[in-house]
Amino acid sequence: MSESLVYWQNRYKKYGSFYVGDKRHNVTEHYLFYEDKKNYIKKFIPEYSKVLDFGCGVGMFADLFDNTKYIGVDIVLNEFFYNQYDVRLIKPFEKIDIEVDLIFTGNVLQHIEDVDSVFKSWTIRKGHLLLFENCKDQNYYTFGRTLQEYRVLIENNFEINEISHDYFNGNNILIKVKL
Repeated sequence: MSESLVYWQNRYKKYGSFYVGDKRHNVTEHYLFYEDKKNYIKKFIPEYSKVLDFGCGVGMFADLFDNTKYIGVDIVLNEFFYNQYDVRLIKPFEKIDIEVDLIFTGNVLQHIEDVDSVFKSWTIRKGHLLLFENCKDQNYYTFGRTLQEYRVLIENNFEINEISHDYFNGNNILIKVKL
């Protein structure tokens, strides 16, 4: 059994279904859904020497990356995986001055209203961005940006060499950017 599944099961026991991440699914369904997402994202990860997982949360996507090349940042530290990975606490919109050549977000930007300020906090100028975000739902916790809205935000903040996208499950979009 994977450590992340054990984490979600323990979290469920401690806090109940409200803290599992999606009240519509039990903990096993939630874990399997993320496994599907990770299997999909794996195909798009470019070669990198150091990755920054922005908004790493509880590390649902951390095992996509080599932990010796991984740095996770979030506004809340989580006990689950910071013993195994380099995870750092940041303040909202704090400048992240870490040398990396890949920045990954997994279902993070969709919860942030001021994405321009987030992008301005990243010092990466060469390498890749890999953004996996919800692009349709708009509700109390998601801004529901379209592909075009994400593209404009990226183009306004980075010098782009190449940009491509793909859809997962009709609701999520993966945007791969080469800087």
